Amino acid sequence: MSFVEWIFLLGGLAVAGPVIAHLLAKPRFRRVPFTMLRFLRSGQIESQSRRKLRDLLILLLRCAIIVLIAMLFAQPILHIRPKPQRTRDVYFLGLDNSMSMAYRDGSGSYLDRMTASAIDYIQAAGPPVNPAITMAGSGAKWYAEAAYATVFNVCPLAAPEWQHGLSKDQALAAVKGLKVSPASAKMGEFLSAVGLSSPHHYLRGGPKPTLPEISRNALSGDVIHVLLLSDFTPNTLKQLLDVQEPAKAHNVDCRPIVSPEPINNAAIIEAHASEAVGDRIGINVTVANYGQTEQNRRLTAKVKTSASESVLAEVSLSPNQQKVYQGQIDIGISDPFDKLRAGRGQASVPIELSLSPGDGLREDDTFYLAISMPQRKSPAVLLAGNTVSQMFLVATALDTLSRMDSHGGFKIRQLLLNDLASADLGSADILICSAITEPLGRMASALRSFMLAGGRIIFFITGEPALSAMQQLWQQDVLPALPRKYVTER
Repeated sequence: MSFVEWIFLLGGLAVAGPVIAHLLAKPRFRRVPFTMLRFLRSGQIESQSRRKLRDLLILLLRCAIIVLIAMLFAQPILHIRPKPQRTRDVYFLGLDNSMSMAYRDGSGSYLDRMTASAIDYIQAAGPPVNPAITMAGSGAKWYAEAAYATVFNVCPLAAPEWQHGLSKDQALAAVKGLKVSPASAKMGEFLSAVGLSSPHHYLRGGPKPTLPEISRNALSGDVIHVLLLSDFTPNTLKQLLDVQEPAKAHNVDCRPIVSPEPINNAAIIEAHASEAVGDRIGINVTVANYGQTEQNRRLTAKVKTSASESVLAEVSLSPNQQKVYQGQIDIGISDPFDKLRAGRGQASVPIELSLSPGDGLREDDTFYLAISMPQRKSPAVLLAGNTVSQMFLVATALDTLSRMDSHGGFKIRQLLLNDLASADLGSADILICSAITEPLGRMASALRSFMLAGGRIIFFITGEPALSAMQQLWQQDVLPALPRKYVTER
């Protein structure tokens, strides 16, 4: 035990005051002649014994109060030697391998610089284990203790596979094999996982633990070290605001990987088709300048169906500027198979947009866009009614829609229900009937095959339907339901 203000201990000397007062207050007796001396002496001895005990207790209490007050002002500190426990150095390496780390300047790529920094950190981490130590006796034991006391966890922030419970050699191999990933860096997930991870669980070769198991397996004596290597883009820094709980670490080392030169980078961040006129498609492309230098680039587009490139625009952007460029490209289809698919309405044209070379990051200079071609086939509509006049309004409406459609509209053909045959269904895509008659019931099987092949049938009732025909159509799943009765309403 020690005292912060030991000089106050001198106040304990004030205990002499109660002692002196006790000695001075000792009662004095005088002799008094009395006849019954036998009984008086007996009562006097008993009274003196109780008074002496009481006075002694009061004296001790007064002295204790003075001593405790002096110790209180001296601020005592109790030193307890902790019980030695086994501790480990656990290292978490959060390495940003997102697309931005592929940026290059005169000193090489960000990824190469990050890898070199991580290797230096790993080599300097933990106790200096010497492979040349003799593996016998106490030397072998020390080597094993030192190896167990250092655990590495390599966490590529843009990859889902995090490697836990690695030795120093394994961690070096994991860092050297790191590659750029197109995903974004998960900085927030990494910091949230630092306080929950249990690397020694993986040393035992067990399966990946759940969060409750991680908390139980964590060693209280672990010393957590965290290393963050990233270029710390705005999107990465924004994730740090969403971390709900700070990482439980003893040491956090953040090392930004930056270029000593002004950043030189432009990127295509978005593109979409605007309109189509014939075989020409309008495209809007958004280009951003993420650097501190002016960008003068050429924006080109290449269609898979064409071997040549077309220039969409000349890009000119000031530092930290973003702009939308518009252009048109010809997507004329020359491949016979693509023409066949376009005729069936299934064509999809891939377009590659690219910026001319000139910055430190090539990976974001290319953008791929797929455009679905509009259906060019004109649906064949077959109108079947009891009379020609029944289908007049439907035929007029379809003819009007066809004239408004630039891709050809509908191919319309009319005939009577009594003349409808299975052969007529082969050239039709849509069948519209103004009634349900007995001939349709006899064609129920053919109508089912027509629907299974992709055809569509529309019935609209203008009179009393044939119940037997409805029953046959319902049994073939041509009608979705079989009405119990027919209700006529004006």
